[in-house]
Amino acid sequence: MRKSILVLALLILLPATAAAQEQTVSVRQSVNYFINYFNESVVQLIKIQDYLKKNNPDYRVSLFYFDLTNRAQKAIGLAFNMRDLYFLYGKTKYCFTKDEKRYIYDRADNIVGMLQKIQESKYMIEPETLFPDKNNHVRENYDEFNERLVKLREFVKTSLTVLN
Repeated sequence: MRKSILVLALLILLPATAAAQEQTVSVRQSVNYFINYFNESVVQLIKIQDYLKKNNPDYRVSLFYFDLTNRAQKAIGLAFNMRDLYFLYGKTKYCFTKDEKRYIYDRADNIVGMLQKIQESKYMIEPETLFPDKNNHVRENYDEFNERLVKLREFVKTSLTVLN
């Protein structure tokens, strides 16, 4: 009787654990996310360069794009730092001590904080002054960058469970 109850309990719990594993992100998926972030950011930066070359906008738009480009490059660097942390952890996760794991968590928290500072800091030229309408090239790039940055921060916060 006990064996049948144990088997029944395993049959009930097995699908629940499989569903929980599907919801968590693996190290490989996290590394891929950071690489995709890099690719999307680079594509946006190339589009901005093309726009600046073709349209020769006024100095305010150029300054805004200069500032946005710097922020994007900083965020790319931080995403690559996260990718490196996850990659190294994935290769050596059984060798880490508690202090080393704590360092990785602290480093990830610092990166999330730096990403938040990138997003919250003021631009040299306030973007609101540059987009009188919503169908503006500046507004589209500003929104795209901020949306991607918010998603990156959220992903890092939720994916830290991988490092357990």
